[in-house]
Parts: sequence; structure tokens; C-alpha cells
Amino acid sequence: MNRFEDELKEALKRREPPPGFAERVMARLETAPRPGPWRRLAAWFRPPVLRFAVFACIALLLFAGVRYESRGRERLRAEAARDQAMLALRITFDKLEAVREKLYQAAPAAPLRVVLPEPHRAEGEKK
Repeated sequence: MNRFEDELKEALKRREPPPGFAERVMARLETAPRPGPWRRLAAWFRPPVLRFAVFACIALLLFAGVRYESRGRERLRAEAARDQAMLALRITFDKLEAVREKLYQAAPAAPLRVVLPEPHRAEGEKK
């Protein structure tokens, strides 16, 4: 071993505390003033707590951003579906209008009569 390791072992060697050490520490704790509200508030801004708070804020912002983006995509898909449905209805209306015009030109004086088929009835069923 080299000299540095020897010094380190010596410094870290377990030693017994002096007599009455525990009693002195406990007495000092009982007479120590309690921290005020400002000191307790300042404790929240010490590095370990502050790191956790920053991490929590970043995670919350990331979650909110992903949620906002997914809702935006969902809204765009809904708008595209609405536009497609409106186009389909417009095309259908135009085609039906063209058919109605052709029918009107073919027989302008004859009123249009709609004939509905008879409903299918089972054998032996009365009308």
C-alpha cells in the first residue's frame, strides 16, 4: 500500500466517541431554536428538493405538450372527415339534381308519382 492509502485508512478508522457525547448532542438539540417559516420555505429551494421540483415540472410540461399535440391531431382528423363528408353530400346533391332535371325535361307536364313496393309478407299472413 502506498502512503495515501495508509493515511486514508487511519483517517477513516472507527473511534469511540468521548464520554457524554450523546448526552451533549441531545441537550443541544432540545435547546436549539426551531426554524421559522421562512427557513422552512427556503429548505424547499435547496438542491435535492429543487432538483426534484424541476424534474416534476419538466415531466408535467412534457405530458401537457404531448396531450395538447395529440388533441390537435385529433381535431385535424375530425375536420378532414367533416370536409370529406360535406364534399360527398355536395356531389350527391349535384348528381340527384341532374337526375331530377333530366326527369323534368323528359315529362314536364306529368307529375312525378312515387311507387313504393309492397312489403314482403310471409305465406298465410293477412294484409
